[in-house]
Amino acid sequence: MSTPPEVPDSPAELAPVPEPEPAAEPSAEPVAEPAAEPVADQRPWRRSRTALLLVGALLLGPLLGGGVGYAIQAQRPPTPLPPIQPVTLPSYPAVHLDPQASAAIAPKPLAIDGDLRPLLVPRPAGAQD
Repeated sequence: MSTPPEVPDSPAELAPVPEPEPAAEPSAEPVAEPAAEPVADQRPWRRSRTALLLVGALLLGPLLGGGVGYAIQAQRPPTPLPPIQPVTLPSYPAVHLDPQASAAIAPKPLAIDGDLRPLLVPRPAGAQD
């Protein structure tokens, strides 16, 4: 672990602040600033080639696919559409069924209707009411 820098106790121990220099008179000639030297350690940010490839595929894929599909469809001869037919609704007979006939068609009741106690598992030995 590093130790924090020491703080001086009195203002006399503080470093003196340099006084600002008087402003120079503006000259007619612009002062040329020294050119900044490129730092060898820092490289400019480059986009990933994989990302550019994926973005290009996402953009060009649908465009090329649509163009090829359009070209294929344009070469085919037009096909006529089938004629529109009115929808026919199902019709049911207006005959009334005999109640005895409908009862014969209805499902029979299950054999478990009524008292269900015989279907229970027998009481274990030693059980109390």
